[in-house]
Amino acid sequence: MSRTIRIEYDDYYKMKQEMDEQRATMLWIDFIFGQLLTAILITTFPRRDKRIRSMVNKFSIMQRATLLYALKLIDKTALDDIKLIRDIRNKFAHDIPSKTFAADEICALCGRLSTAKDQKLTAKNSFVIYIRAAMKQYKQLQWLSLINEKEAVRN
Repeated sequence: MSRTIRIEYDDYYKMKQEMDEQRATMLWIDFIFGQLLTAILITTFPRRDKRIRSMVNKFSIMQRATLLYALKLIDKTALDDIKLIRDIRNKFAHDIPSKTFAADEICALCGRLSTAKDQKLTAKNSFVIYIRAAMKQYKQLQWLSLINEKEAVRN
């Protein structure tokens, strides 16, 4: 585990003490996605292409995900899930602080995630559906990151 992710993981436990577990988990997932998307893009471009590599750090999570999609490194389902995960995070960050996964607006977004298909969406299971989608995309991004690292070492 990288030092940056380790520090953030330690902060996750501090956040859980200051806010509810769902909100802390969501913020930690947001951080991890940002780190993974950056790592994938940096290893995608050759070391000599320093301009593109430095620009990647300035991109938003959605800009990074959209670039991965344009490069055909992730599929439309992954892009859509990342966008919805980001939209949910933004609802918590910029709307009413007391918002929960039981809120109608958040449930509706969770219902559009790929892991919600063939499931009855309720206020009780919307967080589980969110976590499943996040873990599904995390696993795919982690795998892509490992493949890119191996390719970068070869080149």
